[in-house]
Amino acid sequence: MGVRYPQERRGNERAVGEQPFKDAKESMAESEAEIQDNANQHAEDVPDLTEEEQTALQEQAAEERFAEIVDDEEDGNDED
Repeated sequence: MGVRYPQERRGNERAVGEQPFKDAKESMAESEAEIQDNANQHAEDVPDLTEEEQTALQEQAAEERFAEIVDDEEDGNDED
């Protein structure tokens, strides 16, 4: 397979037409719309919390993750 020159690529695009590009744009627009819908739905699912409540939830989640890390390290250090 040889190296394709820029003029060959332009010729191929002309031969194929604009339909593949239109299909790709439509597909991308649908993907973006789906992502936006999911984001909006997620935003509706999350209750409005005060800053203190958010901080408390983050601290609780951090403590749980820290406990998991400590447990994993303790299990892994038994081999030494």
